[in-house]
Amino acid sequence: MSNNDIIVSLDIGTSKVRAIIGEVVNGTINIIGVGSAESEGIRKGAIVDIDQTVNSIRSAVDHAERMVGVQISEVYVGISGNHIALQSSHGVVAVSNEDREIGEEDIDRVIQAARVIALPPEREIIGVVPKQYLVDGQEGINDPRGMIGVRLEVEATIITGAKTGIHNLIRVVEKSELKVAGLILMSLASGQLALSKDEKAVGTVLG
Repeated sequence: MSNNDIIVSLDIGTSKVRAIIGEVVNGTINIIGVGSAESEGIRKGAIVDIDQTVNSIRSAVDHAERMVGVQISEVYVGISGNHIALQSSHGVVAVSNEDREIGEEDIDRVIQAARVIALPPEREIIGVVPKQYLVDGQEGINDPRGMIGVRLEVEATIITGAKTGIHNLIRVVEKSELKVAGLILMSLASGQLALSKDEKAVGTVLG
């Protein structure tokens, strides 16, 4: 099994640290390994002891590695806590292709445009969630790829967090000899997993 075939998630909770290994098969993810360890160095979701947290991470990751027989080098890390905040943003770009067909580059640019917001120095952007795209003023577009237009817009939700919490989280993972492939908001991941397409479209509260 090559490293390109697996995705590893790391959940650093107050009571447990869990490493979950998924194998990507035909676009779906099958769980093939789970490692768990008692969480030390975490209080109320915040890191209070770097070394203890590193030991907990290594224990969970080693457990998962032994179960599957692979070496984990890169993980997606779940993030949560009361320091997380959401705010709306709007991005606008001109379609770059001469034939005015909207491509992946245009979508990347409009998302980057939405990221240009005023933030206090102690906060940092974790991610951007598009709510809808607009092509030349036409609203309600979920995926504008391949459409023809001159102006592409996005209405998005910006996820931000406290720099201290984010950097300490990344620090403990890197000190555990792992690379952070990305930070994933835990509540958003739960919604993606548990809710149907219709539930996401109409708006649903997930407890």
